[in-house]
Amino acid sequence: MTEQARFCVKCGAGLTEGTRFCTACGAAVTTVAAPGSSTTPDPVAAPEPLAAPASTPDPQPTPPAASGERVLGLIPNAVLNSGFLGVGSKPYVLVLTDRRVIFAFVTKEMTKKMVTDAREGAKAEGKGFFGQWGAQLGAFAAFSQRYYEMTPDQTLAETAESFAIDRSTIVKAKIVHGTMDENGAESPDRLIIKTTGKKYRLTLRGGTGQAREALIAAAMI
Repeated sequence: MTEQARFCVKCGAGLTEGTRFCTACGAAVTTVAAPGSSTTPDPVAAPEPLAAPASTPDPQPTPPAASGERVLGLIPNAVLNSGFLGVGSKPYVLVLTDRRVIFAFVTKEMTKKMVTDAREGAKAEGKGFFGQWGAQLGAFAAFSQRYYEMTPDQTLAETAESFAIDRSTIVKAKIVHGTMDENGAESPDRLIIKTTGKKYRLTLRGGTGQAREALIAAAMI
């Protein structure tokens, strides 16, 4: 504890209590330790640490502008016929958007996985042989639903053999129902898409029902 000095430390003149400056010489009045008090100065509170400046978050990449292209329908298990006697035919899922028809190629590995997953899933549900077989038949339709969760560009980039045709080039899309001749030979259900430069002939292994619904949803027939 401290108290005001009684005499000026500079000139020795007496000081009046409460005076801040000596009336004789003008020196500033000092304080001295009070009798019986500790000479240790009162502890000074440590200054509060300065708050760290708010960190600026790393800039996030700006997502590409949405194209607005929408998937309107799917035609699973469609085989694009090509080559002599269909030797070069390949399986696709047709993804119908408001701008394009995307031929999403289905690899052998993808086919094997979807069939295995369908069979194992049916088996886990306690289904027998026919139930597992039925699940395999519907595997393509179940697999194709994933294209609703992907953007059209992602679908197109999934495999190197996928491609697309612009709907503005399509002249006509037509479903041709399979027939049976007098000898019992059957022709498959088909989809024919005619563009200004080419005609695409596809076999509809999944039947015409879902294909027709997809084409109607996409306003192509």
